[in-house]
Amino acid sequence: MKSQMRRKHLRHFINYDCTYSYNGKSSKCNILDISENGAMLKIPQVLVRGDKIELHLTGTDMITAVVKHSRCNYINIKFDYEINIIEFLKSISKLTWRHS
Repeated sequence: MKSQMRRKHLRHFINYDCTYSYNGKSSKCNILDISENGAMLKIPQVLVRGDKIELHLTGTDMITAVVKHSRCNYINIKFDYEINIIEFLKSISKLTWRHS
């Protein structure tokens, strides 16, 4: 609870597959949560604090970010600029929503 009080932006818990690039190599990743200024990712490699990545989200340009925390293959990143989280969530909900 204490850490949530420090946050400037609300986290949105999602399970969304996308890609990221590190040192020119692209890999798949899973976004576990996201806010206007960062995200938590599950990635197939270990990165450390200070590593820079490029995150490729549907409906947006590439977002550059820096690793703020890491634990095994889970990382928390801070975007270089804030994104419009409402538009991003709307864009992925259109992709994942299915009518039966």
